[in-house]
Amino acid sequence: MTREEMIENLLHALDKLERMKSAQEAAEQVRQSEKEAHTQEVAHLWTEAAEKDVRIAVLEKELSESRASNVDANHQVEAAKQDKFSGTSKKGIDKKHRTGKGRDDDKDDFDGTSGSAAPQDPADTKPVEGVETICHNKSDIDKGATLMEKVYEKLLAQILVDGAICYCDETWGRQHLKDVTKKVYTWIIGNRKAKAVAYHYDDGSRGRDVLLDLLKGRNIKAMHTDRYTAYYYLLQLAIVQICCGAHVWRKIKEWYERTNDPEARQLLLDLQWLFIQDAQLKEAGTPPEEVLRRRNSAETIEVITRFGARLEKLKLKIDSLPKIGRTAVNYALNMQSRMFRWREDADYDLDNNWCERAARSHALSRKTSLHKGSHRGARVRAILRSFVETCKLEGIGIVNYFTNVIMAICSGRTDYENLLPATIGVAK
Repeated sequence: MTREEMIENLLHALDKLERMKSAQEAAEQVRQSEKEAHTQEVAHLWTEAAEKDVRIAVLEKELSESRASNVDANHQVEAAKQDKFSGTSKKGIDKKHRTGKGRDDDKDDFDGTSGSAAPQDPADTKPVEGVETICHNKSDIDKGATLMEKVYEKLLAQILVDGAICYCDETWGRQHLKDVTKKVYTWIIGNRKAKAVAYHYDDGSRGRDVLLDLLKGRNIKAMHTDRYTAYYYLLQLAIVQICCGAHVWRKIKEWYERTNDPEARQLLLDLQWLFIQDAQLKEAGTPPEEVLRRRNSAETIEVITRFGARLEKLKLKIDSLPKIGRTAVNYALNMQSRMFRWREDADYDLDNNWCERAARSHALSRKTSLHKGSHRGARVRAILRSFVETCKLEGIGIVNYFTNVIMAICSGRTDYENLLPATIGVAK
């Protein structure tokens, strides 16, 4: 390489180096400008956040003042109500001392309207049972539930009447006590023929003692349930337990959907045949005698026998099944004898779906409410929900029913058995 070529190469290298340096400086300038823009944007966001905090503080102060004024107003309203409904108003006392006449002349002192039948002097009359327990520091809903407790007892008696075929289930909810949220249970028990359902809450317990205490002294015929072990103690009370076939169907269906096992499909086909036959008989309005005959026909017994034989065959190779298959087979084996008791009476059902539909509103409320705040609140909710669901079954107006029944109780009626949704005579 000649000297001139070496100089030329060196000049090219220097030129290339100079261009690289210029490019680095330009990139650095871009980065610096972006950094400054980012810093300005962050500062702007912090300023906006501070302004929002100030606005929030102002709004919270205004809200607090508004709540305080509302509380004062509520206290004034409550005080006015107590003065109005305290049993003997000042006007009535002055009038009685002034005229010297008895309570017949003071009928307008209870509610401010002439002709009211409310007593003027509590000492002169016996208070209505159940009404005297209402305190003015309770919420209106709590007061309503207190009034309805006697009617609720009659609702349970209507459901658990002698010889009844009942449906029972339990559903969970959340309760917050002493900074701890825990799962609590509410029992649902109903009577399809009586078109009545009751929610029963006993301190959130799901134990068998709750069920046994509820049924103690009752003489019902049978009960539709799921596989929960507490129901096994129905045998102690000589109550027939009919287990839900829909639960067996769901277990096997889940097994089939996950594994596409042909043996699971055959079990589903057997159960499907039984469900379809029962549905067709109900839709056709078949007489009970014919329903019972069809349930015990040779064709039905063949399907039931085939279903049981398939389960026994699967039991022999249970270890080779997937976990979901083992669960389904064991569940069906434990349930089938009590499930097929539905053949013994035309009024029995192959599933417990009627009760599960009655529990749907409680289950949906888990998504629309936070939690229960006390055992008393949960019991109040159970009592009122019992009448709401029973009104739905009877097809009567819920608001009209509560209006009529509370007015009837406050007027002094104690024939609670005639104040049920089925007997009070509220327009549908």
